[in-house]
Amino acid sequence: MKIKTLLLAGAAFAATTTAQAIVATPTLSGPYLFSITTFCQAVVNPWPNGTTTLIQGDYVVDTGIGKFDASTNTFSFSGTNIVGSVIAPNTNGGQLKTTKSKITDQPYSNTATTITLGTEQSQVVYGSVKAGIAQQFDTFSTSTQNSTPAPTAPNCISHVTASHI
Repeated sequence: MKIKTLLLAGAAFAATTTAQAIVATPTLSGPYLFSITTFCQAVVNPWPNGTTTLIQGDYVVDTGIGKFDASTNTFSFSGTNIVGSVIAPNTNGGQLKTTKSKITDQPYSNTATTITLGTEQSQVVYGSVKAGIAQQFDTFSTSTQNSTPAPTAPNCISHVTASHI
């Protein structure tokens, strides 16, 4: 009887601490190594006279250092941006272009399930947390490529991986 009570008490404790760990929102503070990948699918129309590429699509990679200031809830980023067109029917995909990227003092907020950087909100999954500060996190979001003509539905997916350094 005592063993059964101990097992039930242990299971209840484990369930409670697990639920608390999932609900708690970690702090984002200090520098993080960022890798940001965005893929925008090309939009093609096979009608009426063969395949026509309406929107070329993009492949974008940003890498660099992002810094979170928890006292002001601001975020800055400095790194490298590589962008190119995806290969679509009747196209050659274009050339890759590399530029420096810099974002300064943008507001940020985060919850247990979302993060907003500037005006862009994403789903977030946190890795380990040390002293209340997230040591890793990944974000996922969809968006609509800024092009003419504009897609009628989201055609881009972005994934961010960040590790505290």
